[in-house]
Amino acid sequence: MTTSTSDFLDLAEREAARYGGESLVFLRELLQNARDAGACRVVIETKAEHGFEAISVTDDGRGMVMEHAGRFLLTLYASSKKRDSGAAGRFGVGFWSILRFEPTEITIASRSVEAEDGWEIVFDGELEIRKNRRLQMQVGTTVRMKRTARKGDLGSSAWDLVRRDARHLRQPVPSEELVEVLVNGRPATEPMTTKEPGLMFRRSGLRGVISLGAVPEVILLAHGLRVRSAASVDDLLLRPDRRSKKPLRVPSSGLSPRVVIDCDRLAVLMDRGDVAQDRALVAVTRVIRSETRRLCEMELERLAPRTMGRRIWDVVVKQRAILGIAALTIIGLVMGILGASWVNERSVPPRASATPSLVPEPYIDRSDAYGGPVTEEVDGVGGVPSITYSPVDQRPFLAAFRISGIDEDGHPIRSELALRPDDGRAGDSGLSLEIEVIFRTSGPLLRLPVPTGAIVDEASVILNGYAADLLLTHENEPVLRLGSEASGRVRYRTIESASEGYIEGRWPLLPTGVAEMATGLKEFPPLQRVERAVLLVRSSLRGAGPFEAAGTGYSGFFGSVFDAGGGDCDVVNTVLAAVLSEAGLQARLAVGWIGRGGVANPGLHAWVEVDLGGGRWVPADATTAVQDGAAVPHVEQPAEVSLEERPEQTRVWSVGASALLGGGLLFLGIVISWWKLRARREFKASKDLDPGPLVESLLRDREAWPGFSGAWRRPLVPTCWMERQSLERLESAASRTALFVAKSPGEWVAQVIEGGGLILDGSTRAGRAAAVTFAAFDLDQWEILWRRSRNDAFGLRVQEALRRAGMKLELRFVGDLEDCGGSGLALDEGARAWVVVNEASPGWQRCRDLSRVRPRQAIFRAADIVVELLPSSGRRAQQALSELARTVLKEMSVDLKGTT
Repeated sequence: MTTSTSDFLDLAEREAARYGGESLVFLRELLQNARDAGACRVVIETKAEHGFEAISVTDDGRGMVMEHAGRFLLTLYASSKKRDSGAAGRFGVGFWSILRFEPTEITIASRSVEAEDGWEIVFDGELEIRKNRRLQMQVGTTVRMKRTARKGDLGSSAWDLVRRDARHLRQPVPSEELVEVLVNGRPATEPMTTKEPGLMFRRSGLRGVISLGAVPEVILLAHGLRVRSAASVDDLLLRPDRRSKKPLRVPSSGLSPRVVIDCDRLAVLMDRGDVAQDRALVAVTRVIRSETRRLCEMELERLAPRTMGRRIWDVVVKQRAILGIAALTIIGLVMGILGASWVNERSVPPRASATPSLVPEPYIDRSDAYGGPVTEEVDGVGGVPSITYSPVDQRPFLAAFRISGIDEDGHPIRSELALRPDDGRAGDSGLSLEIEVIFRTSGPLLRLPVPTGAIVDEASVILNGYAADLLLTHENEPVLRLGSEASGRVRYRTIESASEGYIEGRWPLLPTGVAEMATGLKEFPPLQRVERAVLLVRSSLRGAGPFEAAGTGYSGFFGSVFDAGGGDCDVVNTVLAAVLSEAGLQARLAVGWIGRGGVANPGLHAWVEVDLGGGRWVPADATTAVQDGAAVPHVEQPAEVSLEERPEQTRVWSVGASALLGGGLLFLGIVISWWKLRARREFKASKDLDPGPLVESLLRDREAWPGFSGAWRRPLVPTCWMERQSLERLESAASRTALFVAKSPGEWVAQVIEGGGLILDGSTRAGRAAAVTFAAFDLDQWEILWRRSRNDAFGLRVQEALRRAGMKLELRFVGDLEDCGGSGLALDEGARAWVVVNEASPGWQRCRDLSRVRPRQAIFRAADIVVELLPSSGRRAQQALSELARTVLKEMSVDLKGTT
């Protein structure tokens, strides 16, 4: 069906609308196309004249021929990069985001690296072709567009978009060099760098930088192109990470992490404006958490290094790394002991003569050579086929070809081979096998061995190093069309999947009694039908079961089977297939090999594939031998294949040797895994050792930083004439009102140090931040206040009264303190104190007035005012007030007696 230009334009505009309203969004898509084409340099130029403005994007990539552009670039939903895991784009719609520019003219020119000249095609705004010609040009691609001039500077807008979305654009693996992007001659890309302090890291499939600055930000890139940004790592996820115990909070100021991380494994959505939240994105957020924690620990260690003893304590007790390795080693030893016991239980004496192993031969598709169950052997397939698979612990039934029916003479009924393309059927990728086949063939087609119940993942087929298209027969057998390849190697992955479709099993008629028994099985569920049919066939051949009378005198193929009392595996299982078909199940005969230890065992084997419903095919095998009148599994099982030219031996392992081997292998696996998964990191430390920003962040939110759980115990805050102190100790001193701050030395600094107080260095950023948070007493302001103060007569009487009561106090006065009753300084829990009182305060004036008529009451009230001005009154101050109170009570009692 053909599509008109107007219909295509409408469809392309609808797809372009998914990219949002930004008119220059196409620059991101063209840069992505240039990157996937292997470009090292991209030049963007803008021009405005005569009421029009134009923009061109030129890259030096591989270019393309006209046929390729017509098939992929100039169509919708077609991409040549769908199987390229390293490509940034693969949806086949990104190019048409150019329609958001609303162009009146579009010019596309390109020259492939394999062509001698290039081509150019010009469209108008309705996508009608105006020009199509050949031309001489450099290898690469150019896209030019023109439209009516708009407001604003087109060059500046292009620069801003490239800097936002493609600042760190890089070439695909293995180069991964920076793609140079020039906007009107101005470089717009730059490598990932970090400010100080910062951390650059690289792991498998991703790289990133983290720095500590003023504004928190997380920028997520895919192949160097921005896909998502947020203020914190938790904001990257639409759904929280279940394995994260608590969110990663960051302070709004001070030191905040700025993260730029580029990952090749993210599932980019079609409009490239976002990514899907899958396991890859969750894994990236965990990497961000881990590396942010590591950067914080590095910065903390740089500013406040731990002692060697403390480091050992943290590793052994807190991180438990050594204990974890020891536990894994113990597990390995236990596994080795159990494995050794299992080997010993199954050990047998060595054989008198050893059987040499068989050398694998190339796999040959002999489906046409199989003559049915009446054939003694198939020419050329009796040895060991060169088929390997992984995981090696699986024992699959590898079907080389299938038979859906035989005639009365025992020959297979073959229909015309009709092939169709594989439409990409879905399956369970968690239950898969990776298979490799070395083959040799003389025909154009090659059937692939596939485990029963599985299908071939069409995207995984690699034939002689290149991707190959997969075809299917009418029975869903996978087939490759080889062309000129007569031999080679094919790799593919199989996945478990339902294979629906009706298979008509055409088998010879069973004897009447046999058919009735088979029909009676229909009352059972499918799985029980299979089990009962296998038991019936096993117990009835060789005259040992209910088929004996039923088969007597019967002619044809089944008659010869019953008369002979059985046969080879394909003979017996042909009877089973016929019984299962009569029981209402789809069944077919499969011929191939049984896998063991990652290879195919020698000798062909036949079994039955039966559909339990919904296309779920499973193997069934009725091959039996008779021993003491009872049915037992066939004793002539294929031998295991050894790829080494040596005799078969049986060895009894000692428990100790196996235990040591198991533990050693496990420990070696841990070391190798660590070696492969380790990240390469580069820490850029600042030359400035000022812990101020770090202290400010910790004081704002002590739980905000991962890896900073022990930061409150690290000596970070400078003090006057003392070592740095931890925030934990400063918090404790503040609770005892023993925390002070000063910028310069002086008389009061010496007094405080003598009294056991902690003095923060007010000339540093960290000291000022801690002083504000913990409300430290400012000694500089106190010294100024003390110098301005003086004595008076009433104040001296109050001071003398408190000293007689046991309090060492010095009292002064000022007269110009606004909205303040005064200030006080106490040391040694109030044992020594200095107080400056605002003599103009109303409370102090009332005490002066009262002193003329009741001097002791006035002194008591004044002493109470003085004690309240102290940051911490202490035990001695309270005792002094109690003593003064008793003196006042005595004076009041004397006055009362005199009055009466």
